[in-house]
Amino acid sequence: MFKTLLKKILLFLFIGTVFFGFSSDFFQQISENSPFVLVAKSNNKKIIKKKTSQKKKPKKQRKKIVKKTTPPSQSLKVIPKDHQVIQHKKNKYYYHKGKYYRYGKYGYNLIPGPMGTRIRVLPYGYQKILYRNKPYYYYHGTYYTYNPRLREYMVVHSPYGIHVPQLPYGYQTFYLGSVPYYYYYGSFYSLDPRTNAYIAVNSPIGIQIPELPYGYETYYINNIPYYYYNGSYYSFNPSISAYVVIPSPVGIQISELPYGYETYNVGSRSYYYHYGTFYRYDPARRIYMVVDAPSGLFLNSLPYGAKSVYVGGMKRYLYRGYHYIPMKQGGRTVYRVTRRR
Repeated sequence: MFKTLLKKILLFLFIGTVFFGFSSDFFQQISENSPFVLVAKSNNKKIIKKKTSQKKKPKKQRKKIVKKTTPPSQSLKVIPKDHQVIQHKKNKYYYHKGKYYRYGKYGYNLIPGPMGTRIRVLPYGYQKILYRNKPYYYYHGTYYTYNPRLREYMVVHSPYGIHVPQLPYGYQTFYLGSVPYYYYYGSFYSLDPRTNAYIAVNSPIGIQIPELPYGYETYYINNIPYYYYNGSYYSFNPSISAYVVIPSPVGIQISELPYGYETYNVGSRSYYYHYGTFYRYDPARRIYMVVDAPSGLFLNSLPYGAKSVYVGGMKRYLYRGYHYIPMKQGGRTVYRVTRRR
């Protein structure tokens, strides 16, 4: 009987040893290949515990910094109560302390004074600028001239060549090649490095702007639209979704001459000149049409921005497709205009 009991004990120990070795290997595999892990307790019992998954920390991604361009205008949700309402060319404007506003999508947008608008008193803080022996009054991107007969100040377009000490709020910077130009509602400026002042210049041919200035007009030649604003012409380029300044299209007809034009007579015909563009008036249709420079026309002065060149050893000036040849006439210098060949 004792032998039988001893055999049972040895058999039990043998089975336990085999089972223990098997189970340790088995549970070790489980712990390696499953979300469970074996944990030994103090009473030598082993339980299965769910293994917490260690997630890899995602790499920190650098945020892309997108530079937001400031809007070209300052908007007000509510116009001040002491404002004045100005009706000009069937449009409604709001005037308050020297600043002009027009109601739009984002509220009351700050804009330069509409050309032709008249006021009795200049805003506080205006600057008087003498340019070509003529006084101009400047305030926040708006230029005025004085009419002594009416005793009023009239808004005019920026005179090309005039210097201002600082740019108006809301200007935008555009480049033509590597040259920066500063744009504010139809007016372009360039920096004079000698004086650190900003010079009002004519719209540079080829420069691109995202939207047209307020007050532009649309004209057509052969069903092709052209956009006009105070002597500057634009065409739309759909491939870049921008408006491009172009030379004045010959044959286009406008209803009103740009500010700053000059009148010249050749024989019995009158021509109207504005910074490289010539116009003829058609009284039957009451329109002004862009034409080529007439032969025999002499200008009293060069347009601002004309560049000197030498052709055949003779000095002349080039501006927007025309050559200006200096000549003496009556003891003074005049400039004969010819088309660039």
